[in-house]
Amino acid sequence: MDDKFFVGANKGLNILFTLITFALLLYASFYYSAQVAEQNNNRSAEAFRNIADQASGLLQEKIKPFPQLLRSTRGLVLGNADLQPSQWSAYVNSLSLNYESLGIIGLTYTESVFDYQLESYLEKREVMFPKFKIFPDGVREEYMVELYFAPEEISARVRGFDIAVEKHRRQAALLSRQTGLMTLTHPISLLPTDAHSLDYLLLIPVYEDSWHPDISLMAETDGQFKGWVTIGFSLTRLVQAVLEETNHPIRVRVFDNRLPDRAAYDSEPTQDDRTTAQNKVLKSIISLGDQPLTLHISPKAGSLYAEEAATYEQESLVLGTVTAPRPFGRGFQLLRQQPARGRIYASLHWQEPTVLRPLV
Repeated sequence: MDDKFFVGANKGLNILFTLITFALLLYASFYYSAQVAEQNNNRSAEAFRNIADQASGLLQEKIKPFPQLLRSTRGLVLGNADLQPSQWSAYVNSLSLNYESLGIIGLTYTESVFDYQLESYLEKREVMFPKFKIFPDGVREEYMVELYFAPEEISARVRGFDIAVEKHRRQAALLSRQTGLMTLTHPISLLPTDAHSLDYLLLIPVYEDSWHPDISLMAETDGQFKGWVTIGFSLTRLVQAVLEETNHPIRVRVFDNRLPDRAAYDSEPTQDDRTTAQNKVLKSIISLGDQPLTLHISPKAGSLYAEEAATYEQESLVLGTVTAPRPFGRGFQLLRQQPARGRIYASLHWQEPTVLRPLV
């Protein structure tokens, strides 16, 4: 009886020990797999942040020259009482601008002409540029006339264009004159062949030292205020240039807080926002004049960086769950050997029964 109890108790303890060992090994497998997955997720997130920082920094570098370019061009205008075409050409050539890479559509000097000045202004400009005219036709209180343009190949086509006919350009020009500050228009269209291009005009006022923003309109018309230097650029071209140069699967969206309902630009307009985890969206600000623009840089759908963060690393988890049952199986193998061991134990301790013989 004691032998059977001993064998049964050992069998129960072996089962318990085997189950505990199996549970511990299984837990260790899941824990290790989770740690590996976390390390992989962190490496992937860090790699994406580096890519996003690189793209954001490159875009910042491309627009960084714009304010200085406007100021130097204003200095050219103020340094010449009546800027001549040869002076403009020499200045533009000295800049050696890569218009495509910088996304620049045009650099201009735009003059302010009030209605009562129009006749004398046209006579003066026709001497310099035969057949000069302001277009589109129409009577306006003030004309904002593009006189010089770079690149010069298209100067003849745009010279005389009145930017005041388009409300966003007119509003930005007036605000720039009122404040004396660099001003960015609302999104406009500067590329007629690309209706989806996100374009802007950045303006800086040109005035003599004695002029200041709160001066009277009479002083403005007396020639102290001359006009504006402007840079028209395509943010679409800028972003596309950055994407080509970085050559990474990323999505870039540009948000203008004056357009609150949607992104002003999206390099992947068909991508569903819900497919991008918020912790994989890098946000940065670029400022042009008085207007901040917000960049959202995220992984492109289908790319390695767009994958959801894994809770467990599959390979290590599979390996762990495959190897964990081995001790479990070994334990049952030992248990199957218990009856044989019991028989051996019993045979070693078994004695012939003592038979009492009667006394004769």
